[in-house]
Amino acid sequence: MKVTYVNASVEKLFTEKKAKQKYRELYIDIIKRKNQLNAASSLADIKAIANAHCHQLTENLKFLVAIDVLEKGRGKYRIILKPMNEDSFNENNVIQWSKITHVEVIGIKDYHERNAWG
Repeated sequence: MKVTYVNASVEKLFTEKKAKQKYRELYIDIIKRKNQLNAASSLADIKAIANAHCHQLTENLKFLVAIDVLEKGRGKYRIILKPMNEDSFNENNVIQWSKITHVEVIGIKDYHERNAWG
């Protein structure tokens, strides 16, 4: 799957050095998820990884996808992805997992936290 980043600072978060500095105990899982995304042929491959908990967000974030950072346990951090294929969603705005072969990484967030998007 093609993986791009919304900007250079987000891309740096997915390097071992920066992940280790900013997220300490999460960096190994961040790098594993990055490698899984790069190895996948579509987002359906990531959805098939049970502990990734890959899911479409809702309401004003319905065109985004989140995957858990942690491989063991849920934790609060998610990797937020934006599907980039034109046919990523059907007419009811439901994600078409197997059609998504390009994602843009928006960042790593605890989107349950107040003002996470502000």
